[in-house]
Amino acid sequence: MMNSRISMQRAPWLFSLLAAALIVAGCDKADEDASADGGPSASGGSGGGGEFVPGETVTVAVTAAEGGEVAAADGKGRLAIPPGALGADTTITLDVAAPVDGSATPVYDFGPDGTTFSTPATLAIAFDGTVPEGQKPVLAVYEAGAWVEIEGSSLAGGLVSGPVTHFSRFSVIFVDGEAIIHSECADVAAAFEACGGDPTGTWTVDRICSGDGSIGSDPFDGQCPGATAGIDLQIDGTITFADGKLTPRTTRTATITLYVPKSCIGGQPCALIADEEEGWTCEETAETCDCTKTDVDTDDETDVSDYVVEGNEIVQTQDGETKRLPFCVQDGRLTVSVPNDEPGKPTVYYSGTM
Repeated sequence: MMNSRISMQRAPWLFSLLAAALIVAGCDKADEDASADGGPSASGGSGGGGEFVPGETVTVAVTAAEGGEVAAADGKGRLAIPPGALGADTTITLDVAAPVDGSATPVYDFGPDGTTFSTPATLAIAFDGTVPEGQKPVLAVYEAGAWVEIEGSSLAGGLVSGPVTHFSRFSVIFVDGEAIIHSECADVAAAFEACGGDPTGTWTVDRICSGDGSIGSDPFDGQCPGATAGIDLQIDGTITFADGKLTPRTTRTATITLYVPKSCIGGQPCALIADEEEGWTCEETAETCDCTKTDVDTDDETDVSDYVVEGNEIVQTQDGETKRLPFCVQDGRLTVSVPNDEPGKPTVYYSGTM
């Protein structure tokens, strides 16, 4: 099930807090959106390598004032040119060839070479193949002997579409799909500066926040670009620093809501998206399935760890693992930064008052 990709996992306390915040990080119960994004995959696509061999040429006269559409004979590749995008009336050609150099669909070569658009045209290429695990299909342009992803392209309704500003060869490739977290309190996280101080005492935790970053694989495998996840996190409890021991006694309540366009599930019931046995409930709107789940995670006796203060860092050790946590005690508030060792993953911040 999709929701298995975003369920919270049990882990040692600060690491548990970090793991939870990677999917439910907020600031004073702020919502966040997760969406699909990613960079080019090293594997490219499913098509074989070889030489570009065009088939029959399609020729269409397009006026600059009215714009128009240029489509392959089978209709599986279409370019919509808006009015005023061309600098002059132009006779446009389209050659179609078999997949080449790792592309996942036929290659569409538009001419004349050097044609540009003052307003982007929209290219749509039909795609009904299988998407490799953890990847997504995107439009790509052939440049300098390699396929380059076109930013802003996505799959919807069996078409991979996106903006085109000039003529070249185009096709579909696979790129790595990731779920990206966009934190509403990223500015708060960015403003944090470690200042050190004395963390000794019991602190009532009231804030948790994160920066922007990746939270792992896209749970929709690139096939539902309109899906988002709104996440609300409440944290309650205390953290005590005393006698070299860090003792958390907090409860984290996360309400996760998936907003999934019905177009992604082909008209099937919303109940297909979420498992009731795992605590999900779904409401149907005219356009989306809104599925909600609440997770509660509570610290226990096993979450106590050792710590020492070194300069502006709390050095936490638990189960043989050590993590260095920049911190600041200022104006009666303790703020701790929990960095993530994985590139692209967001740093998490929590704070409280004495």
